[in-house]
Amino acid sequence: MTDAVEVRKAKVRIPLPVSLLWAVLRRLAKVSRWLLRRPSRLGALAAGGLVGSMTYDYGLLVLVGAVVGMVVGLGLWAWKRPTSFRWRVTWRLRGRWRRFILMRRWRDVVAGCGLTGETNDGVRVMPIPGPVVSSPYRDRFLVSMPAGHTIEDWNEKVRALAVGLNAQSGRIRTPLRNGGGRWGRRRTIPQRVVAVELIRRDALAEQIEAATPAEVPNLRGLPVAMTEDGTRYRLQLLYTHLLIVGATDSGKGSVIWSIVGQLLPGIRSGLVKVIGIDPKRVELPLGPELFDELLVEIADIADGLERLVTINADRARAMAGQKRKHTPTTDEPHYVVVIDEFLALTKFADNATKKRIDAALGVLLTQGRSQAITIVAATQDAAKETLGRIRDLFPHRIALRVVEADQVDMALGSGMRKAGALCDLIPFDMPGTAYVALDGHPDPARIRFPYTDDDEIRAMADSMPPRPNAPEPDVPEPDDSEADVSEPGDSESEDSESVESDSEQTNEGSAV
Repeated sequence: MTDAVEVRKAKVRIPLPVSLLWAVLRRLAKVSRWLLRRPSRLGALAAGGLVGSMTYDYGLLVLVGAVVGMVVGLGLWAWKRPTSFRWRVTWRLRGRWRRFILMRRWRDVVAGCGLTGETNDGVRVMPIPGPVVSSPYRDRFLVSMPAGHTIEDWNEKVRALAVGLNAQSGRIRTPLRNGGGRWGRRRTIPQRVVAVELIRRDALAEQIEAATPAEVPNLRGLPVAMTEDGTRYRLQLLYTHLLIVGATDSGKGSVIWSIVGQLLPGIRSGLVKVIGIDPKRVELPLGPELFDELLVEIADIADGLERLVTINADRARAMAGQKRKHTPTTDEPHYVVVIDEFLALTKFADNATKKRIDAALGVLLTQGRSQAITIVAATQDAAKETLGRIRDLFPHRIALRVVEADQVDMALGSGMRKAGALCDLIPFDMPGTAYVALDGHPDPARIRFPYTDDDEIRAMADSMPPRPNAPEPDVPEPDDSEADVSEPGDSESEDSESVESDSEQTNEGSAV
């Protein structure tokens, strides 16, 4: 039997100067890598060195000039690009201070919520937040979850986390995994990283003001609402369909009139044509002048939808083999079909008319997006048997206050309530507050629409110019035999009533 052989590692003795040089080179390599990955800080360090060198050579006047130039440059940036300045400077500087405040309680709160990890050796792993971006209402930062944790685990504890950090509410979101990197690289965020949002102050607690419409409406981003961090929420209307779900008095009218108000310059110029459909005759008839066509009778609704199907087919034939999406112009405008109480369209219709409406809506919902025909449908019925069959035809969905918790997923999609869309908890005294979901975005956003009263709707309608090529109303001549027996002024009132009646028919009957 062979005896065991003792093996010892050979020891290499390195001279002390070489060891020190190696340690210095390693530190320099780490610092260089840190600076190269942050070109803005590298530039700031180089500029600071240059100013220091020139100050040493030419005196303090150089330093004063550099400070004045920096202040002027920041002022011009804040004046010309206020949004970029807030994101890049104001919110990041505030974020440094907020991170210092959060870290004073972070370790105790995270440990109390059970969000720490543990290694095989029994060493506790503490997740540390990254840089904080802080607005006046919200703190947002990325956190790398310990091994064994999922985003569902953090969502269950987000309420306790927010309370422990002195925030009103909190959400755990999935960050964009493929973000833009420096030097042309694509920066991939690992799956274990989540975004934590802490709401310190609710920007939606008070009624908000409507944004001033742009001279040419941005159909890909209408500023129709306000987000939780105090910024404008921009709604894409072109090449999509929008479904609005909400209980009675939840604020569906606020959503509709906010969209119409932002489209007002486009309606005047002819770039946008709005078709109103309101079988209940309650909401949309408040401003008939705002609609190129206002349909309230079931038969007229079927005819109007079929005319849009014809326009859709004509545009599809013209685009065949040339392009995939229609570009709206004043000659070929963007059609927006606003339907109040979408699921009640065919409730009182006969079978033949119901089939016509269903067939026309099926074509428009499946083909109309690329032809610049958008359906904006509002309903208060969130039942699965009625909403489930059409929900997926609307890429863009907005849910206001609903009655039951399970209606949230019916309106926005499966799993949206667990992701933070608490539509059933929206207070009754906050109409117009909603959660919005987009295709491709896993997390809902909380927004609020401005309230538009009846006087504001009539003011918008009165601001509309007369419709071009509108036929003159046919005013009947007063009957002399009736004038002899009527009281003074009766014939004039009858004439004015006939004019108003004919003008209303003209507004409601103008062709698409």
